[in-house]
Amino acid sequence: MKDRLTRAVPIREGYILRDSEEVSVWLDHEWNTGLQTRSWLVDPEMLGNTEVQEREIMGIMYGIWSP
Repeated sequence: MKDRLTRAVPIREGYILRDSEEVSVWLDHEWNTGLQTRSWLVDPEMLGNTEVQEREIMGIMYGIWSP
């Protein structure tokens, strides 16, 4: 039986700096099956040439990570 996508942990975030504030533009998640997906929080076409920064996220920050 194929594993179902039942639990995801955020692993990476893309953000931009706008008026000296960080704005999240996407989140990458890793699912219990090992599949990684990206969820866009803003329309990517609205970013234009804006440089998106990336950083790793520790799932434990969200209280959902279980080793």
